[in-house]
Amino acid sequence: GIAGLTRLLALAPAAVIIGMAFFRNKKESYRLSSGFASAFIAVNLIFILFLGTAFVFPVYKFHLLKGADASRFSEYINVVKLNLLLFSMFVISALYIRKEKKLYWIIIPASAYLILLAFMSRVFNFYFIAAFPFMAMSAGYAAGEIIEAAKARKYMWAIVIIISGAFAWNLAADARFLVDLGRRLAAHV
Repeated sequence: GIAGLTRLLALAPAAVIIGMAFFRNKKESYRLSSGFASAFIAVNLIFILFLGTAFVFPVYKFHLLKGADASRFSEYINVVKLNLLLFSMFVISALYIRKEKKLYWIIIPASAYLILLAFMSRVFNFYFIAAFPFMAMSAGYAAGEIIEAAKARKYMWAIVIIISGAFAWNLAADARFLVDLGRRLAAHV
């Protein structure tokens, strides 16, 4: 409930987690959803009662009335390019979901959130921050599995070189982005 209060986009992964819990254990999902709903609804009702439209318009109505932006997909693609290592390892981690069932609880909500972002009318790079911890956990699992497989097959150095190269490329891309951003900001000053 608190996550939904800080960013309404958190409602999507929360709904997915509650839905997953429903199929696993109905009693657990009712407890989870009632706890989430009570915190979310109670605080929203307090703000609506005391602030009225001064709360409703900037929090809800403004976001519903926003028009589509032509650069909607370009921002999504830019975030993927800047975090290519994270996104690629996240996709690779899905290959291990059958081996490690607990990955469902990480990969499914993050995937649902990323899909939601793809359908939004306007996307900003900071919207992705909520998905990054989930993606990093599953990517770390995938990296560990790849390294363990490489140890068994004597490909360790090749894997280390590939992962180091991907990390270096990602770091260079981030540095280039920051330099370009600095130049654009300096041009406006």
